[in-house]
Amino acid sequence: MYLDIFLIAVLSFIIAIKLMPKKGVLIAYNLFTLLFLLLLFNKNYSFNFLGLPFSIYFNGLGYILAIMTNIVLVAITLTLDSFIQFKKDLFYLLYSIVSFSSLFTFIASNLFSVFIFWEITEIIIFLSIYIFGGIERRKAAIKFMLFSILSTTLLLFGLLGIYSQNTSFSIANINNKIIYLSIMCLVIAAMIKIGVVPFHYWVPDAYQEAPMPITILLASSISKFGIYLLSFIMPEILGNIVILSWLIISISYVLIIAISEKSIKKLFSYISIGELGIIGIAAETGSKSIIMLLSLGHGLAIASIFLIIGYVILVFDTDNIDKMVATLKYIPNFSYLMIIASFILVGLPTSSTFFGDLMLFIYGFKEFSYIILTIMPLIAIIGGILFYVIEKAFMKKEELIYVFYNPMAFYIAIALLISINLVITFILTDFNLINI
Repeated sequence: MYLDIFLIAVLSFIIAIKLMPKKGVLIAYNLFTLLFLLLLFNKNYSFNFLGLPFSIYFNGLGYILAIMTNIVLVAITLTLDSFIQFKKDLFYLLYSIVSFSSLFTFIASNLFSVFIFWEITEIIIFLSIYIFGGIERRKAAIKFMLFSILSTTLLLFGLLGIYSQNTSFSIANINNKIIYLSIMCLVIAAMIKIGVVPFHYWVPDAYQEAPMPITILLASSISKFGIYLLSFIMPEILGNIVILSWLIISISYVLIIAISEKSIKKLFSYISIGELGIIGIAAETGSKSIIMLLSLGHGLAIASIFLIIGYVILVFDTDNIDKMVATLKYIPNFSYLMIIASFILVGLPTSSTFFGDLMLFIYGFKEFSYIILTIMPLIAIIGGILFYVIEKAFMKKEELIYVFYNPMAFYIAIALLISINLVITFILTDFNLINI
């Protein structure tokens, strides 16, 4: 049975590649994959491929992150033609491969499977930035690859250490017998992918220079690789005050940098690092439900925000906040959508972020006492920065001649992400995937 399922997935992937130039086919492929994920809920498959052990599990945190990734992919695909103007066949090929590999990274249920699909994803992201990125794309791509090599090397050392202790790559076999060095390797690998200080230097350049579809995928989904890796070792890092302090210092540092940033893509890269740091703190509480809610809230909201930013950049041909002076006059709907998406990012009631933050304070107080309250001013600072961006770039009406772009695909994509964000918590609760 599992072999049939795997072959169907591979066949559909090959068909999608063959029909790459048609955006409709990519949308259909993403919708088929979403249906595929839903139908396989609670299934668990293990198999050998080329003599290597693979294991996938359609439940839990990784399963929810895979579904979120697929929803984001549908939204991105709706707007692809607006962002990619040359070598479309090649970009669609890379985009389909990274879609496939990122999904399988999340549904992988042992560290070896995670490592393989993680590595494939990193290579494709590097090629996407290097070929389709902005003016400084080569510098950004090389920086991204250097940090990626470091993270995957540490991940490899960590999983080999686990194998040496348990002769297995299974999550279930990660326990207190694992040597301290292996755990530290996995923690640092996760922190590099999250972008925690001092491993954050690749993030702003990658977000800035990558083509917008890749930026959205990086911010919303691929950055969660580190979070997913931390979920593997939660019993080992539960209540670790050193990791908690590291994350709080990192969040504070990147938010200070964000305040003075003029590039809107770079500014939101720092905000994204801050939000991911908060999700990392959630891993310290030992609750996968909190990680799930915060990851969904961040992923869907930041994808919405970058779609809005992408359209604004297309209209005004700049990502400089000071030069976005007529957004409210010419594209007012995007200003309003930006306000909604920003509120969701910091915890609009009924959004998954709201429930996640609430649970984080409750569980965090039990684990860390009053120290967890230091997160409150950090969330407030994020809100203040978002207010500054909205007031500066999205609430002015000055005259400006601009080129019109059809916004309908953007409206559909953004509305999809925002609406799902506002109701997803109730759906997950009904299916007993989270406990509130």
